[in-house]
Amino acid sequence: MKKISRKRVLHMLTRENTKQLKGFAVLLMLAHHLFAFSDRIPYGFDFSRNIFLSNTLTSFIGVFGKICVPIFMFLGGYGLYASCVYKEDNENKIKNKFIIKIVNLYKCYWKVFIIFVPLGILFFSK
Repeated sequence: MKKISRKRVLHMLTRENTKQLKGFAVLLMLAHHLFAFSDRIPYGFDFSRNIFLSNTLTSFIGVFGKICVPIFMFLGGYGLYASCVYKEDNENKIKNKFIIKIVNLYKCYWKVFIIFVPLGILFFSK
């Protein structure tokens, strides 16, 4: 079996390719949110009455859209791997970079949580 070099692995998915795949994943997410939850469609509007789409096809499109999350996770992990391998920093630098990324993620999470949870309780609780 032939061994694949690191540089070849990094060139399998370029930034442009990952942007295209992320765009496709966004379209899948949109399809999932539009077609997977028939109880959210207002006023009894039914996509299944379309000439081209049957009820089973619309539900299949909605369920298939769930694959958008694994696509995002894979591309994000691949990007992190590629950035670590490409730069070839020492181990402590990589750990510090990941710690900073995790801290920034939690900062954003708590900002959104602090803003929207009270709004949800005020306006949408029964």
